Amino acid sequence: MTEWTEAKEKRILWKYRFSLTFRVIRILLGIFLLYVLYNASIHLFYDYSNSGEKNAYYAKLAIEWKYPALQTDFHNPPADITPLLTQSLEIPVSRKVGAEAENVGMADIHKTIFPWFSSQSMEFFEHNQQGPFTFYLPENPRNGEPATFIDSDQVWERLDKVHEGTVADLAFSTKSFHTPEEMSELLAGYDVDIEWMALYTGELSDFEIGYSQSGGALMVNGIGLSAGREIDKQTYQSGATYPLSQKNIGQSKDLMLANMKNILDKGMPYYKHFLELPHLQERYTYMNEHGFDVYGAVVTGPVEELLKLREESQLHGVSLGELEYWNWD
Repeated sequence: MTEWTEAKEKRILWKYRFSLTFRVIRILLGIFLLYVLYNASIHLFYDYSNSGEKNAYYAKLAIEWKYPALQTDFHNPPADITPLLTQSLEIPVSRKVGAEAENVGMADIHKTIFPWFSSQSMEFFEHNQQGPFTFYLPENPRNGEPATFIDSDQVWERLDKVHEGTVADLAFSTKSFHTPEEMSELLAGYDVDIEWMALYTGELSDFEIGYSQSGGALMVNGIGLSAGREIDKQTYQSGATYPLSQKNIGQSKDLMLANMKNILDKGMPYYKHFLELPHLQERYTYMNEHGFDVYGAVVTGPVEELLKLREESQLHGVSLGELEYWNWD
């Protein structure tokens, strides 16, 4: 019988510790290897499916529809994906004042595997760079009664004092509904660019939505017609842009409806929670049945040209945005 000694006990303990440590290291290496394979598989499938590019494209469309006068870069990198399948996307946001666009902020978007828990936030580099733009409905959609028109004298008086070698962006509402073609025709005689048109899509008549009222002026949380966006459906990385000009109005309308239909096909949680476009189905149905009704616009150009809009009797509720030094051709 072998005699038990303290030295033998130490050798056994050291052997056991070494064996346990080696086993733990093997387990950790195995977990790490599985994580690497899992992460590589996610990114491989993610890149192959163009999921990031698709989500980035639709997120940028939503921003341009919801925020008057703001544009996004449709060629910046797509969303990145985490091991928990959360897609993170930072979208630079610009604003065109005159002929030049300037970065004014960043949209931070996170799409989780369950769209209900997705989030969006918009951060601007300087105060009020989103634009102090409010649009007033020409009538109450519930009863058809005419709305109160908002005086714009203070805005015109301010513009009168601005040097003519300046450009600016400006928003206004109209005293009646127009088609986009009619709005474009109304502005055709002025040297300005149209950046966005306020759309009426059935708010308060076909569906309930948040609104505010001051006196007889009625404002709803709506969307707008922006430049038409067409994307390569294979890669979602390249495409064409159609500015809101007389030549392109029809193309912009068709592309907006087509893009809305593609978003609707992805389901309600996607457009309501991820893109934050509630009532998109109701809006799409209304626009297909009644056409495009606009009641305001954002335009940009030389101050002297913007001042000429004062003579248009259809305009009211004018808001002045940003002023920049001359950059107009």
